[in-house]
Amino acid sequence: GQGGPVDLEEARKYYKKSADQGNVEAQQKYAIMCNFAQGGPEDLETGRKYHKLAAEQGLSGGKSCYAYMCVNQEGGPLDLKIAKQYYLELIAENFPEAQDDYDAMVALYPTSA
Repeated sequence: GQGGPVDLEEARKYYKKSADQGNVEAQQKYAIMCNFAQGGPEDLETGRKYHKLAAEQGLSGGKSCYAYMCVNQEGGPLDLKIAKQYYLELIAENFPEAQDDYDAMVALYPTSA
């Protein structure tokens, strides 16, 4: 951090605390830390859970990450219905890469269109 060493374990702990209190940005950041083993072990199930919480609060990044994890069965089962819902919402929001991600899902799972 600024003025001192980066302590990812400490950051992860505080993001989790804030995420559990409903802070949508903290939910997203904590999820990313879990997905990429930052400040602790990789934990895709927990990452998916917190991306879902952020998505449910309307955070575009949360929707995008959760949809991706649903399509790729990361941290949980395949869920094309919810992935499609979020990708279409993101396309309507003009979220970068949403159309490409949706098209990639349809290419993998043609019946999901």
